[in-house]
Amino acid sequence: MVFAMPSRRDGFGLVYIEAMRQGLPVIASVHDGAQEINRDGVTGYNVDLDKPDELPERIIYLLKNPDRAASLGRNAQNHWREHFTYSAFKGRFLPILNAFLTSTKSA
Repeated sequence: MVFAMPSRRDGFGLVYIEAMRQGLPVIASVHDGAQEINRDGVTGYNVDLDKPDELPERIIYLLKNPDRAASLGRNAQNHWREHFTYSAFKGRFLPILNAFLTSTKSA
């Protein structure tokens, strides 16, 4: 299986994160915020919608190469686990919050 939803307007791409959580390789777009989430060639592919052949080529490639799709899907799930779980967010956010609170106390 593959999750494909290339867009020109998606600002963040929560749906890509949900697909990664399920272990699916993601096909997204180079025209929106997906590039910040989907790692091209690692967790899936980011296609240029101005090149109409790229999207079907990537979908067909992954459907014909299930081992590659599975590898990208595993990478995607690991990427989700490392960056988008609550504990990953908390690990990034708490040091920033603590630094802010410390700086406001001394001001």
